Amino acid sequence: MSKKQKKIPEKGGKKKKAIHDSEYIAYCEHGDSAAVFIMRDIQNTVNVEGKWIDVLSIKTRVENVIKSGWHDFEYFEVELFPKKIRPKYLKDMTDEEKKYETWKTAHTDITQQRNNGFIGRKYIVYPYIDIVRIPEKREIISDIVLEMFDPETNEWIDRGHGPVPKGYEYRKKEIEYEEVREATEDFQYKIRKIERIK
Repeated sequence: MSKKQKKIPEKGGKKKKAIHDSEYIAYCEHGDSAAVFIMRDIQNTVNVEGKWIDVLSIKTRVENVIKSGWHDFEYFEVELFPKKIRPKYLKDMTDEEKKYETWKTAHTDITQQRNNGFIGRKYIVYPYIDIVRIPEKREIISDIVLEMFDPETNEWIDRGHGPVPKGYEYRKKEIEYEEVREATEDFQYKIRKIERIK
C-alpha cells in the first residue's frame, strides 16, 4: 500500500484484527468452546461461577458439525479451576478479541495452577442436541396505508406509508394481509447425564 492510499476503517470505526493463534482456532473449531458453553449453561447442575473450565477430552458421535458451532458430542470431560487471574480488556476490543483475551488468560491461569500441583474437580458430561421444530405460523396483520388521489388518472394511488407530495389529496386506508412465518428448527444443548470423576 502506498503512502498516499488510506485505509478505510470498518463500520463503527474499528478495524477487525485476524486472530492467528492456532491453539485458539483449534479450541473454537474442534468443540472445546462448545463444551465450555454447555458447562456454563448448566449452572443448576454444576456451579461454575468464578471457575475456568478446562476441556480434558472430547468424543463426538460424528466428525462433522451439525450446524455452525453445534457439535454432536458423545461425551466430554472437564476440570474446573478457580479464576486467579482476570482478563484485561482494552477499551476498543471487539467481542471476538475479548473472547480471545479470555481464552489466553484462562490458558495461562490453568497452566500455572496445574504446574503448582492444583487438581480441580472433574466431570464427565453426556450432552445431546435437542432439535425443536417450530411450525409454520400464519397471522393476519392490519395496517394503515396512505392513498393519494391522482387527478390525471382520476384514481387513488397506493403510497404505502408515504410520503405524499404537497398539494395532493390523500386518505388513510386500513388493509389486512397474511404474514407467513416459515417452519424452522431450533437447536438446544441438553444434558443426558453428568458425573463427577476422579
